[in-house]
Amino acid sequence: MAFSAAVNQATLHCLSLLLRIMPASRSDNIDHLVFCALTALHLARQDHPIDSLYAENIFLLRWLTLAQKQKRFPKAVADDITLLIRLGQLQGATGSLRQKLEALWQEAQPHPLKRLTRAVIVLTEQGWENVVTTDEEWASGLFVTDADGPAFFVCKSALTAGFSDTGALVAPVDFKICGDVDDFIATFNVHNLVAELVKKDSCSSELTVVTLSGIR
Repeated sequence: MAFSAAVNQATLHCLSLLLRIMPASRSDNIDHLVFCALTALHLARQDHPIDSLYAENIFLLRWLTLAQKQKRFPKAVADDITLLIRLGQLQGATGSLRQKLEALWQEAQPHPLKRLTRAVIVLTEQGWENVVTTDEEWASGLFVTDADGPAFFVCKSALTAGFSDTGALVAPVDFKICGDVDDFIATFNVHNLVAELVKKDSCSSELTVVTLSGIR
């Protein structure tokens, strides 16, 4: 074997270094508030005709006002609820409070780099080893892990080049898999990452190449 790579939390460490330059996302409390408001509107549509922006605004205003009165959410989002209520009151017949909430929800969704970090955490908790390689080690195709279980490998330079400073996926990232490929891909899919089976590794019949190519 050409080398023995350090595997314990290797990919997570590399990802954590990249994540340090990421801007902080909105709090979980605001995420929860927005999710509940949009879910309430969706459920209300099943029982009542809410077929205009004005009707949406009226429903969401009443929902937010009641949530504020009943203190359904933590104090940390009290000011946000007040601002949303004021915004809704100023919307008139043509503005859309729903669209504002949907925009907040999209902002709150984890960027691809965080999604990948979460997927790696799940895989390691399931017993997968992870190895970060150099360009030379990646090209050699000769990998060694500290355990007999499943493992996945990624080149550090590809991982770094694959993501922008804001955590967006800007280039495909290849992983070499030794283990249940379907399980690996399914874990990525759960985190809304598009992972595609490419081919058997040309350097090793035991490894399969899977490419992280996008988000869902």
